[in-house]
Amino acid sequence: MKHASRNEILKSTLFAALPLLLIATSSTWADEAQNKKWQGDVEAGMITTEGNSSSKSFKTGLKLAYEEDAWRHIGAFESFTAEKEDEGTAEKYFLEAKSGYTFSKNNYAFVYGNYTDDRFTEFDFQTSVSAGYGRLILDTATQRWDAEIGPGHRITRSDDGDIDQETIVHIATNYAWRISETSRFEQTVLVEAGRTNTVTRSKSALVAKINSAFSMKLGYTVTYNQELPEATEAPDSTEEPEETYHADKETTVSLLYAF
Repeated sequence: MKHASRNEILKSTLFAALPLLLIATSSTWADEAQNKKWQGDVEAGMITTEGNSSSKSFKTGLKLAYEEDAWRHIGAFESFTAEKEDEGTAEKYFLEAKSGYTFSKNNYAFVYGNYTDDRFTEFDFQTSVSAGYGRLILDTATQRWDAEIGPGHRITRSDDGDIDQETIVHIATNYAWRISETSRFEQTVLVEAGRTNTVTRSKSALVAKINSAFSMKLGYTVTYNQELPEATEAPDSTEEPEETYHADKETTVSLLYAF
């Protein structure tokens, strides 16, 4: 691993935020008179975690989607807060955004970025940005399935301040199934494979409507890091470093408000 200056970290983080900038500056957002399509939901609930943190915590989330003509934009934010015995409060934040442009039937180009600030693991943060080609495989009245691939760049900082930067391959698939008028199933898998680490994030969710605005959501997320930074300890410490796990598993029961 290598150390990076504050300016390098800032520059790389801004680079990873490119999809958000595309969303904010796209000309399709400027014309209120056009035929726009907005969707979004706010989420709050309890979450049980296994892996580097075994505890019950509170989750909040926000998701926005915007679609018009050939453009499709998606942004999401999640936060997790847990009280750990004798250790105070631990927190985790996850931010992602994607902009896609359909250039022919069932084919699109995308730019994607994410940022994870995780106080539960040996990582300080991970951030990545990627771009490439996507294909809409299935699009019916009840199901939608797409897959995408492209190159990218990832930055990882461990708790001891070491920085690792590497080129990655972004592979992702997204599937949605409207089971009935009141329920739906969603599955997303994201793989970011690099020379020193491969990160896989799988999210499954079953959503059931309570009424026109509120829904209950049962979610299961697994985040797997192929390689983990070595645990650090004080030079005079006689205690063995705390064991770390490659997979973090999250089970969520939450309430959704759609708008």
